[in-house]
Amino acid sequence: MKPQMTLLVAALLTAASLQQSHAGSASPPNNPPMQMKADAGATKASATGIVKTVDVATGTMTISEDPVPSLNWPAMIMTFKATPAQLASVHAGQKVAFSFVSKGMDGTLTRIEPAK
Repeated sequence: MKPQMTLLVAALLTAASLQQSHAGSASPPNNPPMQMKADAGATKASATGIVKTVDVATGTMTISEDPVPSLNWPAMIMTFKATPAQLASVHAGQKVAFSFVSKGMDGTLTRIEPAK
């Protein structure tokens, strides 16, 4: 094979590989990608929201949270790990103020109380 043809084939294969690796990564125009804080370690944040579920068996609480500007998170529903005391302190349907530690999308409550 001629050197020019070899280079052309290599360039086409590289372009196809890059296109395939990015396939599906573009967000629809009305749905911008959710950005999270660049720090890959644990991040502390505070938010408000409404308790959706309290699951004593799994030690988790699901909260429909308002946007979290410090993490560039939109409003979303998220499940947090919680202590037995935290789980007992609130109930489903209650508006709460809370703090949490987040590593990626894994959150652990550090404080929760009824919102004033």
